[in-house]
Order: sequence, then structure tokens, then C-alpha cells
Amino acid sequence: MAGMLERNIQADLHALKTDAGKKFPKLRDAAERADRHLREVGEGGAETDEDFAAALREAGEMLSPGLLAIETKNPRFTAMGLGYVSRLATYDAMDASFFQQVGMALRHGAEGSGDEGVQLRILQCITAAMQAPSLLASKEVVCQLTETVLALHSNKSPVISNTAAATLRQCICGLFEFAARASAPPALSPFQDAAAGGVAGGEKGEKGEEGGSKGGGEQ
Repeated sequence: MAGMLERNIQADLHALKTDAGKKFPKLRDAAERADRHLREVGEGGAETDEDFAAALREAGEMLSPGLLAIETKNPRFTAMGLGYVSRLATYDAMDASFFQQVGMALRHGAEGSGDEGVQLRILQCITAAMQAPSLLASKEVVCQLTETVLALHSNKSPVISNTAAATLRQCICGLFEFAARASAPPALSPFQDAAAGGVAGGEKGEKGEEGGSKGGGEQ
């Protein structure tokens, strides 16, 4: 049975295929290829959304429909492409090496589009991307996304500028949380915890016996 991630991506790809039609044949073909790969992953035995996302990270073609939709510079298709990329980011289903092209497209879209709706979508997409561990682990991706937010922060529109400021604060918090998790010592499993407790208890017992022996010898 398809999981939530698979169903949502299928719906996004179906919309891109249907709407692209003959107007954007490259986008339509890319969506069809991604859809075929999606079905292959679904038939490959991925049981959870996490397993599914891990399999999608290995496929660069999954990002192509979103990238091509953003590059059309058509507000409607750009919004669809940004929504698709945001969904993949939300599930951490993108590899940083494949995402860099998308990062460049976001920067160009932020600088070249005067459509506030598109600019707000770009900020939403960046917010989602800056919560994906696979992307946060890449210095290049983080720099790309931060530069795009800063570019939108200098926008003349108060709505875009203020939203960019809020996005930047959220991204910084996400980075600190990611760094804290990465530097934290690994948690012990229940079995390791029990074993550690047994060793500690044994050491205490041995020390107690030694203390008793010394006390007996002194008497």
C-alpha cells in the first residue's frame, strides 16, 4: 500500500504531466520519467516514508520536473515546481549533490521574478529545504539558500522583506538544532544501557567486597 509520501508525489507529478502538455514537452517527459522511477521504488519494497525517501535521494531524475518547472519562468508552473521541491524537502528525499542546480534556480527566480506570489513560494521552499538533514549537511547548499534569502530580504516590498527576515531567523534556528544533534553523543540502545548498568553494578559490588575484606583484616 502506497504511503503518504508516494501518494503526494504521484499527485504532483500527475499535475505537472497533465498541465505541461505540448506547451512544455521537456517538463512533461521529465515528469513521466520521475513517475516511472517512483513506481519502481514503490515496487522495490520500501515499507515506510523514511525508506521511500532514502530510495528517492539516490535518484537525480526525481528533481528534474521541479527544476524544469521553476525554469519555465511561468508563474503557475514555477509555483507547481516549488511546491513539488518543497514536498521532497519536507521528507528529506533529496540529495545535496542533485539539489545544487535547484538552489541556483531559486536564486535566479528570486532575482528575476517580480511576482510576490512566486517570491513567497521560494521562501517557503527554502524553509522546507533548511529543515532537511541531507541538505543541511552540505555547506554549499546552505550558502546557496542563505544568499537567496538575503537577496529577498533586500526586496523593496515590505511583505517579501519581512517574510525573508522571518525565514532567515527560522533557518538559523534550524542550523543550530542540526549542529546540536550532530555533536550530541549517540544514545545507548536499551540493551547497551542494561549492559552498562550491569557493568557499573558489578564494579560497585567488587569495591564493596574489597572494603569488607580490608575492614575484616584490620580487626
